[in-house]
Amino acid sequence: MKSAASISGHHGLLITLGVAAFVATCIAIAPASLLSAFAGQGRADVSYNSIEGTIWRGKVSRLTADGALIGDVDFRISPFSLIGLSPRAYVKSTNGAVRGEGVVTIGAGQRISVSDANLEVDLGPFARRGVLGMPVKGEARVRIAEVRLSRRGCVRAEGDVWTNVLEAPARQYQTDGFPLSGDVSCDGDDFVLALSGESGDGAAEMSIRLTPDFTYELTASVRPAEDNVASTLRFFGFEDNDGALIYGSAGVLRGVGS
Repeated sequence: MKSAASISGHHGLLITLGVAAFVATCIAIAPASLLSAFAGQGRADVSYNSIEGTIWRGKVSRLTADGALIGDVDFRISPFSLIGLSPRAYVKSTNGAVRGEGVVTIGAGQRISVSDANLEVDLGPFARRGVLGMPVKGEARVRIAEVRLSRRGCVRAEGDVWTNVLEAPARQYQTDGFPLSGDVSCDGDDFVLALSGESGDGAAEMSIRLTPDFTYELTASVRPAEDNVASTLRFFGFEDNDGALIYGSAGVLRGVGS
């Protein structure tokens, strides 16, 4: 049960980062007055209340992706970055599910990088299906030194993630749960998020692998201390393997909460 909650939460987290990168890309390559061509009200997945400012500095109010409120996004583009044909945008998001700031750079060969980013993400809006009939609650704190992607996949990834998403489902079984933390990295062309945590309630490890075509593979290994938690995990598809309970799934990311 514990790992099932982290699965849904971190699945949503990866989608959040992808949406943030998409928005920052639009900001970097278009005047504020023309953003509707990229994130217009006619799109089913991305909408906003208003856009103010110029190509150099502006604000997108109440940016929403698939019904999840990302927030109010302020941006500022460095004029000097255009000289090297690598537009750099300083982006800050407030008043929504994603709060924080970072730098997004667009390079040659359809490369995009996110650097110097510190984000707090409410996970509930990005995991609508919930877990075991319960809404997903909790937050993730994301620190990105640099994540550099190209059309071929992951080029460089350095950063870390922390989340308390296990606390709410753990309380259903009269336990405290424990935070999960770990790093992002590149494995070949794939982007990988690996998390782990432990306490007196047990231990869990989880890995999410995202390929350049947005196919994901998820694996989780849980060692719960309570028999009732282990029984629940087996009921929902976890299998016994060398003293641990293992879960795996794969699919294609199609949108928020997919």
